[in-house]
Amino acid sequence: MGTYEPICKEYMSSIGSRLREERERLGHSQSNLAELGGTQRKSQFNYEMDVRRPDADYLSAVAAVGVDVLYVLTGNSEGIPPLPITADEQQLLDHFRIAPAAVRRAALGALLSASAAQPPATKKRLVAAKRQPTSTRSGKKD
Repeated sequence: MGTYEPICKEYMSSIGSRLREERERLGHSQSNLAELGGTQRKSQFNYEMDVRRPDADYLSAVAAVGVDVLYVLTGNSEGIPPLPITADEQQLLDHFRIAPAAVRRAALGALLSASAAQPPATKKRLVAAKRQPTSTRSGKKD
C-alpha cells in the first residue's frame, strides 16, 4: 500500500495549531495570551503543541480578547469575532450615532486626517483581523 496523502491541509489542523493561528492573528505572544487566559506560558505552549487541551475557563477568557473559540475547537468559524471596544470607543460611537450628519462628517474627516498623519498602533491588528478564509480554514465566507 502507498502512503496516505491528505487531500486538504485542513484535515491535519488541530486545536493547538488553530489556537496558535488565532494568537498570531491577534498579535499576542505566548506569554501575553497565557496571562490573558489566566495561565502560564508553559501551559500555552502545551496547548499549542497539543500536549494538553485548554479548559473552559481559559477559553472563555481568551474569547473575551477576540479569539475565535468556535474555530479553535471545531475548525469552523461563524465569522471573525468582533474586537473588544473600549469605554472611550463606545462613548465616541454613541455620540457619533446621535450627532447630526454635518457633525458626523466633520468628526470623521478630523479622525481620518489625523490618522493619515500618524497611523494608530492598532492598525496592524485591525488589518490582521480582516483575514480572508484560506484553504486551511473552513467556514462561511463573508
